[in-house]
Amino acid sequence: MRSHILAPSNIQTRCKGEQDLKTRYRNFQESGEKRIVVCGMGAVTTLGNYGPDNDELWRSLLAGKTGFRHLHPIDPQDPENSFGIKAQVVGDLFGFDPEQYKDDREWSRRPNFTGLDKAIQIGLVASNYAVSSLDMSKVDPERAAVSVGIGLGGGRSSEASLKSFLARGPNIQMGNAVVNTMPNGLAGRASICFQFKGPSFATPAACASSLYALFAACDMVKLGRTDVVLVIGTEACATPHYLATFQRINALTYSSSLNASMPFGLGRDGFVMSEGAGALIITSLEYAKKMGWPIVAEIAGYAANSGAQDIVVPNSQGTRRCMELALEDARLDPAQIDAINAHGTSTPEGDLREAEAISRVFGNDPSWNPFVWSTKANLGHLLGGAGMVESIVSIMTLVTGKIHPMGEYALDRDCLFPCTEATPNGLPLNIVTGGAELDKRRTAVMNSSFGFGDTNGSVIFTQV
Repeated sequence: MRSHILAPSNIQTRCKGEQDLKTRYRNFQESGEKRIVVCGMGAVTTLGNYGPDNDELWRSLLAGKTGFRHLHPIDPQDPENSFGIKAQVVGDLFGFDPEQYKDDREWSRRPNFTGLDKAIQIGLVASNYAVSSLDMSKVDPERAAVSVGIGLGGGRSSEASLKSFLARGPNIQMGNAVVNTMPNGLAGRASICFQFKGPSFATPAACASSLYALFAACDMVKLGRTDVVLVIGTEACATPHYLATFQRINALTYSSSLNASMPFGLGRDGFVMSEGAGALIITSLEYAKKMGWPIVAEIAGYAANSGAQDIVVPNSQGTRRCMELALEDARLDPAQIDAINAHGTSTPEGDLREAEAISRVFGNDPSWNPFVWSTKANLGHLLGGAGMVESIVSIMTLVTGKIHPMGEYALDRDCLFPCTEATPNGLPLNIVTGGAELDKRRTAVMNSSFGFGDTNGSVIFTQV
């Protein structure tokens, strides 16, 4: 993983001239660096799941659906308990029943879902989709690791245990409170369920958590410390407490529309808090071929950095530099990126700063004008789980050549033309709300996540 403090931009000099993928792959071979690939994928979302023989999530996205419900009352079993929450829509997995998955034959050890935090439950189910898509029988368990991205830990369990403590004092009624709320709780559970005996760990990095977990996993494979990594991103904390905390910093939308999430849209006023989980099985290209596994996509390049400016306020310089570093790591020109699945949370300031960063990286030449969209329009903000689910969507975009529609809404002109000095040709950002189809010669799709703490992550997926 390439991690850098801000430095002067020199992406144009390094990427000057067009470099085809054959040259890029030859450079990898000459350097001896391992190529990292994705072989298995799984997801649990409010628009349906994704896994072997289950493409409900992808079909729902292509249909332009959103996975939100009207919020009030927050708990249908307790209609008086609204807690003064102003948000009117949410993307929670209300009614999710993990018990329907417990008898799936793919588990090495069947999990006991009873008492587990929802973030752990959905993370395990998404993982099972990814693991079960491959023949893992010849994998050395001690060379199989688990890397988890989660932003707030077991949010639902934290809230429930606090309520129990306030009501009962030390006679708290939640014996699983500690293991449900510690960030690596899912990593430990997954290693047990699938008998992966390599390292298991978590990388809390706010909304960039999933991508940081992915980058750490890629580094482990490249260094030869492990053969296979199950990478999981999850979050499930669309609860009164966490809604109130994000409401306090004016991050949430107060719209009552089920299309309230409008990345780069005119009149956007905040994000829709949502829940979900995604999982990838990654390994080296050489190992995947040895095992006879299908290869879905290559992780061509990735980068992480810190803007080091403000704990909350977005920093366009940091996000710009992160995307540039990912391009350098992938040995690709900006012109070779076909589409960008942006962080695009639908917040007024965040979207504008990201649009400015994209414009500065890709707006210097008429040919550098990739499609830009954000899956958060349909799924909302999964916080720590966002990067992983959106990576799966980005890979599906690369594989199928289709960008799902975000919805029908007007775009903010300030986002279309965020910095005129960076776009001398007067071209707007190519933000597509109605979906699009990529050229048949498509090369690469970028996915980015930027989080509180001024943490940034960008990854580039290519076809093999």
